[in-house]
Amino acid sequence: IFSVSFSATATEEPSVLYLSLHILKPANDTLVERPPYYPIYKELSPEQKWLYWEFLSEPFSPKHNIGYVFLFYYGLERHLAFGNIDQAFDIILKLRKNYNNNSFQLYTAQALVLTCIAKQRADLALKFMESEPSSIPMRYLILLKYTFQMLLTAAEIIKNYQYFTFGNNRYIKSQPELFLKTLSNFMERDFHSSALEVNRLFPVDIANLPVEHERVFANISLRDYEISIPVFENSKLTEKILSLLTETH
Repeated sequence: IFSVSFSATATEEPSVLYLSLHILKPANDTLVERPPYYPIYKELSPEQKWLYWEFLSEPFSPKHNIGYVFLFYYGLERHLAFGNIDQAFDIILKLRKNYNNNSFQLYTAQALVLTCIAKQRADLALKFMESEPSSIPMRYLILLKYTFQMLLTAAEIIKNYQYFTFGNNRYIKSQPELFLKTLSNFMERDFHSSALEVNRLFPVDIANLPVEHERVFANISLRDYEISIPVFENSKLTEKILSLLTETH
């Protein structure tokens, strides 16, 4: 169902550590310019290189500039594609818990989800969802549910209420526990479970859905690594969940 394409380019891996390059301890860390967007190790100033090595000595401390986190992450992406996928996956999950940067969260969530799909790793998909149940964009989460035949929970539905075209979040915000309990009760009434077996209850032929090409990684040296994924459409699922959310409200 999912196809992956990769064409090699001459772009150099940005996270390569050149040990012959000069590094210099800065007199004052706060006076060192922030690393640029899409940082490359060999292009950092001597002071920036020093700060990057400091980051490498304690990478899970949130005190570091996010540019150094991205530089380290680029190497982890290469492992997702060609190396030790399991260890890289675990390190990325740990970084996500310590660096709540919007761009970092978005790029890493996309890479982790698409890697699970491309490699057909249901175990890693489950690990991601169990460690961070509310952090996966719904367009990816729903694909994981269908691809690996996983349950869609009431909490996930509420978290992604806008995806199901429900617009009134008044009680989702003011009465979250009651809203979850009520929705769960309605799901038990209709499906005998507070978590939906979407593949069985709302089947869809993923192979016949329209597809779009997604870049998997932020690393510029892996920019040609793409996956063709379905643009998910299931009107029956959307209409039923919208009805349940409206009734719950």
